[in-house]
Amino acid sequence: MNKKNLVAAVVGVLVVGGASGQFYATHKLKSSYQNNFNIQDKRLNVDVTQFDMGLVSGKARWNAEIVPDLCDKNNMSKIIKIRSEDTIKRTLSGYRVHSKIYVTSPQDNQEFFLFDAYTDSTWSGNLHTEWVREAGAELVDGSTVKWDTARLAFDLQHSGKENTISHVKFSAPYFAVQDIKEGLSLEMKDMEATSDWLDFVPVRNNTSVGKIGSVSFSMRKDDKTEVNLLFKQIESVEQSVIKDGMLDLINDYHIGSVTFNQYTFDQIKFNAAAKNINMDVVKLVNDFLKTEQGQRCVPYEEMGKMGTEIYLKLLQKGIFFESKGNQIRLNNSSVVANAEFALPKGDFPNKEAAQAIVEAFVKRQGIKADMSVDRQFIDELNKLISEIDKKPMMDKAELDKQIQEIVTSLGGKMDDKTIVLTFPPQVPQATQE
Repeated sequence: MNKKNLVAAVVGVLVVGGASGQFYATHKLKSSYQNNFNIQDKRLNVDVTQFDMGLVSGKARWNAEIVPDLCDKNNMSKIIKIRSEDTIKRTLSGYRVHSKIYVTSPQDNQEFFLFDAYTDSTWSGNLHTEWVREAGAELVDGSTVKWDTARLAFDLQHSGKENTISHVKFSAPYFAVQDIKEGLSLEMKDMEATSDWLDFVPVRNNTSVGKIGSVSFSMRKDDKTEVNLLFKQIESVEQSVIKDGMLDLINDYHIGSVTFNQYTFDQIKFNAAAKNINMDVVKLVNDFLKTEQGQRCVPYEEMGKMGTEIYLKLLQKGIFFESKGNQIRLNNSSVVANAEFALPKGDFPNKEAAQAIVEAFVKRQGIKADMSVDRQFIDELNKLISEIDKKPMMDKAELDKQIQEIVTSLGGKMDDKTIVLTFPPQVPQATQE
């Protein structure tokens, strides 16, 4: 596990296991430390080695081991060790804790600093925390990595054995990786993300937004630029909407422009929505993640059975998919596409029976889709492919002949300016509830 993957694993398990909140989500701070933070997830084991608290301030130290996979918990090369040095101050509303988090790589047993955590805990047990990695530069796996100060903040409400994470906000103004030997360079600017709630399974209405100002990638060979790729104004909006016991997942993605060498794709839009998802399935998955994966090894066979159960429960209510208004432009030419698709609803005795019905339904009903392509877009794409392959462009007459054959075989239409492809029949309205 390299250093970049190690950091991702540590942050992921801390959040999934609820450790980041349970450390201080109690008004009995001393009891929390003495009971190793009452962590309920067996993938995270905590041992408090020091706790000294005076009237207004104190210090503490704790160590933890993260076991990402309980089915492989005896594999020492995969166990990640972290430790924290905590400085505690009592405030009028609760406690202010500054934690310095360190992690040890299981491969080379080398420890490095990960981030500072600043946590404000109220007497009722709720908290606001901010994880901060100050600006810096490091040599990682042969590459030079540079970054500006990155922050991750969220609130955590504690109720009984449940912790809910909300008001999540991430910001990272700058991140860059450069490998001079291989001639590779990656640069990302103005990264932001927000989410109403942090749920790994959508159990409530939620909106998550992610933005990146720009991403640039270049590759050089023999002091000559081979690839120069630039993305600008990337944005994603993901929504979960629950109504009448059913869940809709709605995703919208936009990219202002993508420039490859001198060619620019712009006004890129893609969206996808899955509607009418049975919330019983969502609760099944959520309960499984909470009560099973963090408590014991779950064999692959059991995971397969769970997948089948989820599949059959999904079909009890049917699912409707749609993707509309998708678009990509290249030098003032465009491709626009839309699609709809439905899975039938019903009670099926087993996966095989369900699969047979689904396949017959898809064959009979099909997918409703349409695509409109500017002829100029194909010409521009022909130029781009020629540059990438470093070969002459395809002869226009031959290209037009191939396009005509494809359009005819698909039952489409074309004229001098536009190609239109349509795939009937229409999805029955009865499948949309």
